Amino acid sequence: MSTSRRRHTRRALERAFSGAVRSASAAAIVTAVALASACAASPQEAPGHGESATPTSSPTPTGPVVGDDSGLDWADEFDGALDAWRRSTGAGDWGVGSIVFYTDRDTNAFVQDGVLSIVARAEQGTDDEGRSADYTSARLVSRDAFLYGRFEARIKAPSGGGLWSAFWLLGVYDDQTGWPDVGEIDIVELVREGDTAHSTVWGNWAGHDEAWSLKIETPAEDGSWADDWHVFAAEWDPTGVTFSIDDEETGRLTPADMEDGWEWALTRPVNIVLNLAVGGDWPGEPNVDTPFPAALQVDWVRVYDTEITPAR
Repeated sequence: MSTSRRRHTRRALERAFSGAVRSASAAAIVTAVALASACAASPQEAPGHGESATPTSSPTPTGPVVGDDSGLDWADEFDGALDAWRRSTGAGDWGVGSIVFYTDRDTNAFVQDGVLSIVARAEQGTDDEGRSADYTSARLVSRDAFLYGRFEARIKAPSGGGLWSAFWLLGVYDDQTGWPDVGEIDIVELVREGDTAHSTVWGNWAGHDEAWSLKIETPAEDGSWADDWHVFAAEWDPTGVTFSIDDEETGRLTPADMEDGWEWALTRPVNIVLNLAVGGDWPGEPNVDTPFPAALQVDWVRVYDTEITPAR
């Protein structure tokens, strides 16, 4: 595990989140990648135009129940419709060079046999504003917002050139406050072959047109984090954020890690975001070996010991 600090120009990065605010907002929005704990259901195939992206299956123990003594306050076990989520849509680079059109199509996000599949496809699409992209995918944002707590998800990510899987939290916007001042927690991001799990917190560098980030990088011991199902999690309280994979702590980030002039932005409710991006400055372009359709699969998302702001 390694920790790094980075600064980023605000103007370029905030474009990445304007679309999520436009279609997913009102009550709350958050940027972060978080995933976490234990075991779950038996995942199935993610079909697409005669092809399939097949995950590794595993046993399915009974999970906790909202309101029991586990502290579970909110969960989506993906046993039915995606009513707990908004779809953030649009084509463009999203401020990070992506070449993807996030759609509201059921072919890009659907539930089957207790598993959510977010599927990236090599197909052209054009959004309502006339912007086009060579790939389609989906980006889901929770309708409810959350202040502090433990956020976890059991995920099976795809691997391949140009793929970028993310589970993250984005702070709620208002008329006066946008990104990066609203804060962001990337619980987990996996790019390309998924050999390293990236966990990041973001904030504003006071007096500068820049954002800052603190990152924890956790290499897979054998192969890739995309080889199997894993629980990615973040435990967030007023003193900092602790990240873990399969209940093993990978690192903690706190205000004490910041440089002079950096502001800790993680003080407002967030929304949960799940998406599979294609292309961009970080993962690069897809190549002939990229396995389209590619599926980011999620067995469940759970939030413990939190304060919920219900969707309005």
